[in-house]
Amino acid sequence: MNIAFLSNDVEVQMGGVGMVTSILVKNFKKKFDAKCFLFYDNESPNPAIIFDAKFRIIEDMDEESLRNFINSNKINFIIDQGVVKVNRVILRRVSNSENSKIISVIHSKPDLIKVTPSYKSLRWDFKKFGIAKKIIVLLKILFFPIYKKASNLKYIKWKRDIYDNSDKVVVLSNYYIDNFVNLLHLKNTLKITSIGNPLRFNSFFDKEKLNEKQNEVLIVSRLSEPDKYLSRIFDVWRIIEQDHRTDNWRLTIVGGGSDEPYYKARVESLKLKNIRFEGVQNPFDYYNRAKIFFMSSAHEGFPMTLLEAQQMGVPVIAFNNFESLQELVIDGYNGFVVGPKDINSFVQRTRKLMLNDELRITYAKNAIDHSKNYTIDKILDKWENLFNELINEEKK
Repeated sequence: MNIAFLSNDVEVQMGGVGMVTSILVKNFKKKFDAKCFLFYDNESPNPAIIFDAKFRIIEDMDEESLRNFINSNKINFIIDQGVVKVNRVILRRVSNSENSKIISVIHSKPDLIKVTPSYKSLRWDFKKFGIAKKIIVLLKILFFPIYKKASNLKYIKWKRDIYDNSDKVVVLSNYYIDNFVNLLHLKNTLKITSIGNPLRFNSFFDKEKLNEKQNEVLIVSRLSEPDKYLSRIFDVWRIIEQDHRTDNWRLTIVGGGSDEPYYKARVESLKLKNIRFEGVQNPFDYYNRAKIFFMSSAHEGFPMTLLEAQQMGVPVIAFNNFESLQELVIDGYNGFVVGPKDINSFVQRTRKLMLNDELRITYAKNAIDHSKNYTIDKILDKWENLFNELINEEKK
C-alpha cells in the first residue's frame, strides 16, 4: 500500500496537523508496510525525514509531472489534510486516471463560518495592525455584512470543491457529520465518515501516582485572543484568587503567540499573582504534574491538547464552543463542560476539583480510561476500514 499526504512540509517539532500527519506516517509504515509520500507547497528549513519521497505541488502545477509521480510510485491513496492550496480538479483528474483514491480530512470545525470572521476578531486585528492594514480592516468592519457574506460564500465554495473532488471526506468527530452536511446542504452522508486524532504519547499516566500531582492548573495553547479567548480564563482566575482556600494553586500557560504581550499586560492589570507564562515548551512534564486543564478556545477541530491532558490524568474544564468537545469531555465524568460565556460556572467547577481531591482523582482516572478510545491501534483500525471500503468500491 502506497499513501501520499497533501500537506505542509512536516517539521521535526510541529503541532496540530503536522503532528497528526507525522504520527500517521510512522504508524502506516508499521501496520500496513506502506510507503508514504508527501505533496507539499513550501520547503521547511527543518523537515522531518519520514517520507519515502516528496513532490512539490502548486496551484498551477504541471499535470503530467504529477501523473508521472503518482504512477511511478504506485500511489493508492492521497490524503488531503486541507492546508495546501491546490487545483483539486486537476488532482482529481490525475488521481482518477491512475486509480488513486482521494481522502480529504477536515481538521477544523466544518462550519467555521459561524464563528469567524467576527466583529471581535476584526476589532482585535484593528488594534494590532499598522496604518495600511488598519484601513483594510476598518473597511471590513464598516461593511461587515457584505464582507461576512462574501467570506462565507468563499468558504462554502472551498468546502464544496473539497467534497466534489474527493472519494471520501473525513471529519474528526461524529458530531461534525451533520455539521458538514448542513453546511453544503447535502442529501446524504455516504461520502462522509469520522476518524479522530490519535494519542500523542506512548504511555498513560500511572493511576497510582495521581495523588502526587502538584496544585497546578495548565493551559497549553497558542496565544491568540480571537481564537483562544484566554482573556476569559483570566476573569476566572481573578475570582479564584479571591478565595484563600486556593492560595497554594498556580496557573501555568505553555505556548507562544502574537498576543503574549497583551496577555501579560492583562495579568498585570488584574494584579494576578499565581500565573506563569512558560513560552513554547515540550508540554509532557507539565501534563505530568498538573491536576487540572483549562480550555477556552472559540473553536477547535479535535484538539490534541485535550487528548494529551486526559492521557496524562488531567481532568479538563472547557467552555462549550465546538461540537467535538461533547465526544472528548463527558460532563461530570472526566471533566466539566460549561456554557460559552459562563464564567461563574467555570469558577464553581474549578473550585470543585481544587477542593475535593477524591473527586479530582476519580475524574483523572476516568480521563485516562476515556483517552484509550484514541490509541493509535484503534485509530489505525478505522483508517484500515476506510481503505478497504474504497478498495472494495473499486472492485464493484
